[in-house]
Amino acid sequence: MISVCNFNFFEPFLKPIIKNSSTFAQLKPTIIPVSNRLQHIICLIDDDKIYQFTAKKILESTGLSQDILPFYNGEEAMDFIAANIRSANLLPDIIFLDINMPVMDGWQFLESFKKIYTQLPKPITIYMVSSSVDDYDIRKSKEYAEVIDYVIKPINRERFEQLINRVPAL
Repeated sequence: MISVCNFNFFEPFLKPIIKNSSTFAQLKPTIIPVSNRLQHIICLIDDDKIYQFTAKKILESTGLSQDILPFYNGEEAMDFIAANIRSANLLPDIIFLDINMPVMDGWQFLESFKKIYTQLPKPITIYMVSSSVDDYDIRKSKEYAEVIDYVIKPINRERFEQLINRVPAL
């Protein structure tokens, strides 16, 4: 998909501003490939199927995700990361991590993640995501250097965009 700036549309507005006709003649239409927008591999770790569905749809609508990796517990996600630890192009750039899940919860995931973090071929940004407003959970999330922020559900499109745009380009 390509976005094109329609130069002819702007010509009547620009001519009075740009008095030098040779400068005006040098202006060219700008073509911006949408595919060049910064896109991330995003990982959703949450056992709530409704949250997974809605978060995926919202993330897709932002155009900021190259791929969305859904996992329903921390163990599934950790197994994926461990299996692909040498493949930067397969690993997520951003993880949205729920706290309360079966098998391996968010805290257990973080403990496992800390052990392999230095082996990763690229940085991975983790946002702790929960419907809990408990001060204990918020404080505990700050104990993990790997967690960038604690985000309270539900998350709307604007908030997802803010969080994703905080992640630097690699």
